[in-house]
Amino acid sequence: MAQKEKGPGDNRSDLEIRIASLEAQLEARRKELHCMQRLADLMDNDGQSVEYVAQGVLELITHSMRYPGIACARVMLDGKIFTTANFKETEWEMSGSIVAGGEHLGVVEVCYLEAQPDMDEIQFLTEERSFLNVVAERLGRFIEDFRVQEGLRESERRLSDIINFLPDATFAIDREGTVVIWNRAIEELTGIKAVDMVGKGNFEYALPFYGTRRDMLIDMIIKPYEEVKTQYPSVSRKGDYLIAEIDVPFSIRGKKLFLWGKASPIHDHLGNIVGAIESIRNITDRKHAEEKLQRAHDDLEARVAERTSKLSDALTALRQQSQTILELSTPVIKIWDGIVFLPLVGIVDTRRAGQVIENLLAAIVENEAQVVLLDVTGVPIIDTGVAKNLLDTVTASRMLGADVVVTGISTDAAQTITKLDIDLRQIKTRGTLRAGLVESFRLVGSRIAPV
Repeated sequence: MAQKEKGPGDNRSDLEIRIASLEAQLEARRKELHCMQRLADLMDNDGQSVEYVAQGVLELITHSMRYPGIACARVMLDGKIFTTANFKETEWEMSGSIVAGGEHLGVVEVCYLEAQPDMDEIQFLTEERSFLNVVAERLGRFIEDFRVQEGLRESERRLSDIINFLPDATFAIDREGTVVIWNRAIEELTGIKAVDMVGKGNFEYALPFYGTRRDMLIDMIIKPYEEVKTQYPSVSRKGDYLIAEIDVPFSIRGKKLFLWGKASPIHDHLGNIVGAIESIRNITDRKHAEEKLQRAHDDLEARVAERTSKLSDALTALRQQSQTILELSTPVIKIWDGIVFLPLVGIVDTRRAGQVIENLLAAIVENEAQVVLLDVTGVPIIDTGVAKNLLDTVTASRMLGADVVVTGISTDAAQTITKLDIDLRQIKTRGTLRAGLVESFRLVGSRIAPV
């Protein structure tokens, strides 16, 4: 059968069909790109709530369908349901799962409210299903990012609350020197509110303290250490921390204040320094207390030195008096040519015995004594030690050529000496002082005539 040749009209009809098809495809592509752009704008807008994004997704999905006039949509997310005003479940439906961090959170659904002539073959185009899956996937990523950002915001809020309620004046800057934290304590210290300081740079934070824009301790964290150290000669480093105490008072809000500062770096999750924080403590009361304590210490030192000097003088005088008393308690008296008399009263210990011997020997030499009359009537106890001291006195006197006559040994003392088995036979003894005087005069070739 012979084919019918196409006329000019038929060629024109095929061309129109092809052009119409290309225009439809171009329009579909344009619509797809437009929807993708709107989706990106919607998801990438930081700070938007989940509700706002869900409602935007509903509008975007319905407008992206082949038949937007009869399309409706629903988002079920984390137990919440968002729908278009005309939503109704129908048999012409497709859905995509919302997944975040491996967790199934919900679904995105789109329905047609009525059938269309070409739905017998296919209800939704492949492009429509792909777009819905992209929407569900992007919504899942948005929720995941939203949770992370919400967690960060919550952490920042908690950190801000903690810093705000710190008792020390505290502020923080970023690497550019812009103030990002200015807590309540530093508001009270400087009189400058956070709203007037946060966000400012160019050393604005130094003005309340120094009256000029200059480096502070916090800048030593970000800037080279040696560059700022000259302004803080008393700074010390402990690990990442810098500590400085200024001995010269600051003039802040008309008050002279002594301040102590501590600065440390702020790191990101990679360990990079992204800023610094400084706490400032008002130590004026402590300084005044230290000064008062130092004055009291100096005054006490002066009093102790004065008291020590007085006690030293008193001790010297006491020693001199003690020596005088000791000498007076061991008097050696010349009673006749060649005879000296030593009356002992009280306890004769080793120290006193030494003084007795010293004074007696000096008197023997000075008076050229031949006899020493030693009376022990006033010695309450004669024990081994006292007896030995008496023997030492006799021995020392004999070495200078003087005889010794001892008087006044009581019966109790005699019994004690006998029990102690002390040999006093080498000592001349007499019972009474009178008998001792007679013996002493006899030894020097004289006698006492009766009256």
